[in-house]
Amino acid sequence: MIPSSFEVVGHIAHLNLFPCHEKYKKIIGQVLLDKNPLIKTVVNKCEKLENVYRNPTLELLAGRPDFVADQKEGGCVFKVDF
Repeated sequence: MIPSSFEVVGHIAHLNLFPCHEKYKKIIGQVLLDKNPLIKTVVNKCEKLENVYRNPTLELLAGRPDFVADQKEGGCVFKVDF
């Protein structure tokens, strides 16, 4: 199974990799970083969202550990602590 999509928030690419990708996750993260010049951080969600506030546990796969991003939507810029 090949990862087919990811979400981008500001400079952060967010993946939801499956257990079969475990061995290749750092390579996948580095390829995303290398092929997308606007992406500076690549993360993977580690577990299901089960807490009240739906805060994910994230794992840094590649890039800089900067989880605060500026997201532009509808002419507005939002600062998001991912």
